[in-house]
Amino acid sequence: MNPIRILCPECGNDTEFYEVAEGVVITTRYLQNEDGSFSPAGDESQVLGEISFFCGECNADLSQFHQRFLEMLF
Repeated sequence: MNPIRILCPECGNDTEFYEVAEGVVITTRYLQNEDGSFSPAGDESQVLGEISFFCGECNADLSQFHQRFLEMLF
């Protein structure tokens, strides 16, 4: 059985996509090392606005496929 792939109706791309999230809060936690430098220990993000989904080739808005993308994100 072949999986149902997202296909850009504008250019036919079926491999490269990206999301744009509005109103994002990113919290990064750091640990200070013995030499005074810092290393990231982890980060968290919280999206407060809308998320849009786009074709990575022609930048067409594919937000209608975003739910399918989320279902297939592993």
